Amino acid sequence: MDQQSQWRVDTPEQVDLAFSVAGLGARFWAVALDMMFQAAAFVLVIIGLLVLGDAFPEVSSMLEAALIIGAALLFFVYFILFEGFTHGLTPGKRICRLRVIREDGRPLDWGGALTRNLLRLIDFLPVFYGVGLVTSFLRADSRRAGDVAAGTIVVRTDKAKRAAALPSTGGRVWGEGPRVSRYPLREEEFSLVRDLLARKASFKPPVYADLCRQVAAPLFDRFMIPYHLRRDEPGFLLMLWRDNQ
Repeated sequence: MDQQSQWRVDTPEQVDLAFSVAGLGARFWAVALDMMFQAAAFVLVIIGLLVLGDAFPEVSSMLEAALIIGAALLFFVYFILFEGFTHGLTPGKRICRLRVIREDGRPLDWGGALTRNLLRLIDFLPVFYGVGLVTSFLRADSRRAGDVAAGTIVVRTDKAKRAAALPSTGGRVWGEGPRVSRYPLREEEFSLVRDLLARKASFKPPVYADLCRQVAAPLFDRFMIPYHLRRDEPGFLLMLWRDNQ
């Protein structure tokens, strides 16, 4: 079982955020799943090249070189593209409920995705993430060398064990509607939600939306909100604030 620790961030907007750091066990399974997906993709590439080799035997040597280059590219490009486009997710991380974020709590950007994955080769040495495992084991935040260099950290997004029905809001997921007392906030959660909503006007819209996503994520998990309803985070936080007054 992974040892749970918290990564706390004081944002420039004076909003205190806390994230559950992913342990070695969860990260191992995420990487193992991603490598299985990579292996499956590699098998498909081999099959395709074999078919091309049979059809065009005169270019078989070129296809062999393409296979070697393709294997190297697949190892890096797989993680860079998935984490870059999804802001910190790969198929393996999504299944294991993990996500890569920046040290300051912001979503992973392309620079971070590129840096942490180019250094994956160092973490992989001498065999199967030897350096990465040692580095992660020695650090309380479980970060490997690539994470330290990129200024990133892998955090958990706890899996909901059951779905909770949401109140009807006349076609809207959140907002005006019946008060729902089954979503009681702790004192520190209520203060965080209240302060964030009160300071909405002081944030640029993208920054405010990003902060709402980060504050709402652990509350979605704690209240076991169905994943297909996890949208309109500002409206969700407003509903919680009104319900807990």
